[in-house]
Amino acid sequence: MLPGTMGQALLLNFEFIKSNIGSHDTRNTVLAVAVFFAFTAVFVAGTASPPPGCTQFLNLIGIVLEAAGFLTSTKYQCWNLAQENDIRREYPVEVNSLREKIANGTAECKNGKCPQGKNIYRLYWDCILENYAQVAADECAEPKTVPSDLSFTYGKLEVTTCNPMPLFKKQVKDWWNETKTVGLDANAAYKPELKNFAVLANGLASRIGCAQRNCDGFLHMAGALAGSGFPSELPSMTLLH
Repeated sequence: MLPGTMGQALLLNFEFIKSNIGSHDTRNTVLAVAVFFAFTAVFVAGTASPPPGCTQFLNLIGIVLEAAGFLTSTKYQCWNLAQENDIRREYPVEVNSLREKIANGTAECKNGKCPQGKNIYRLYWDCILENYAQVAADECAEPKTVPSDLSFTYGKLEVTTCNPMPLFKKQVKDWWNETKTVGLDANAAYKPELKNFAVLANGLASRIGCAQRNCDGFLHMAGALAGSGFPSELPSMTLLH
């Protein structure tokens, strides 16, 4: 146990951080983390030899912050303050899981399985594309002022809850499920009704950036995708299959 009033304050703040993990009250979580570090610094600075249990306690900092999304947030370093890191993580996870089905030949189409694709790259988040997507989402309608050299998806869903995360997942699935309503030929010929699916399933795309805007009770969501020719820094390209 941590001794004295300082130790009790640390423990109380630690519990407060845990209670805010998973919530969307970012201000409370950031405040809790800041106060926690302040108390920790003062406590450790005033302790020549950390008491038993202190080391284990401080090791929990990393676990808690990672769960709250603070340690992983630095990998994005995006400057769009209208977006959040948990959303930045959600989009690539959802889309890559669907792209992997194309690569494995298990994606569902209207009349069976979609044609299997090859050389399909894993999508990585791109901050520049996120900014383009934000401009598109801010139109609160089908985007019209988007660069012609980028591929865009767009959709809107009614906001019925304070937690928007399920809407992002549903929108990605709605984009992808165009193949279930329209169908895909054996030669994977393009159809206008498959626009959003074609953008997400493009195997040569290697990066993605998405954004959203709440307009009059509807969440307008836009995604921008690009391939290796897009001039921004990218991790090593990885094939899904």
